[in-house]
Amino acid sequence: MENIKTGYVTIIGRPNAGKSTLLNALLGQKLSIVNKKPQTTRKRILGILSDENSQIIFLDTPGFLEPAYLLQQKMMDSVFHSIADADIVLLIFDIEDDKTGKKILNDEVLNSLLQKTKNPVLLLVNKIDLTSQDEAAKLITLFEETGKFNSIIPISASKNFNIERVKSEIINLLPEGPKLYPDDT
Repeated sequence: MENIKTGYVTIIGRPNAGKSTLLNALLGQKLSIVNKKPQTTRKRILGILSDENSQIIFLDTPGFLEPAYLLQQKMMDSVFHSIADADIVLLIFDIEDDKTGKKILNDEVLNSLLQKTKNPVLLLVNKIDLTSQDEAAKLITLFEETGKFNSIIPISASKNFNIERVKSEIINLLPEGPKLYPDDT
């Protein structure tokens, strides 16, 4: 079997940042539950996108937070394990939740998560359609200056804006190897 671009891509973000909406947009079908209620995703969800040149295995995770009780701790364990399994990490950021970007950059849980990986991290600035170009440009510049991210991509997961660019960047960063799952999975 010839080698193609293949690997695991973990999607992380705060609760209600749009992780499941992003997974559905990337796959082109509804696989993951989308709900306004935080913490709807309680275990990681696997989604596979295959074509003749690549196979991307997405891991949709619960929203990261400081756990207050056992269920939240178990959900955070799932996030940590998913990052450890990842070839690439997609951090989805909700621009409506944090207009200045300071909450996300100073989030101790996130910084702890990101320290666990040596692999590429793509920052996806979600809900870009709900803000002005000036606000978005300022945030992107702020994130670029941190040097923490391999790429920063403005998206709207619900409107499918820039989803093809996300896929393209993922494929460019994936290692070569055999497909891990049959094409019809």
